[in-house]
Amino acid sequence: MHAKSDETSDFLIGALMKHYLFESLSAEDLEKIIECMRPLKVKNGETIIKQGDTGDLFYCMEVGTANATVEGQGVVVSYQPGGC
Repeated sequence: MHAKSDETSDFLIGALMKHYLFESLSAEDLEKIIECMRPLKVKNGETIIKQGDTGDLFYCMEVGTANATVEGQGVVVSYQPGGC
């Protein structure tokens, strides 16, 4: 479990409720997931996840922006705060 401010918890609830993976969860289950989430700070230009890698984390952008790129296609999604 990772401590969060009320502001961060409220932000995560709002962001996750908009994502199809979480939209049908009960408030109790959503709270349990949010309790387990931890912050990750990355530098400008740093890769968060690489195409082809096995994913084992779920990311929710609180601050900043990020682009998802696909080889041969370029940027396919641009993430803003609240994007998951």
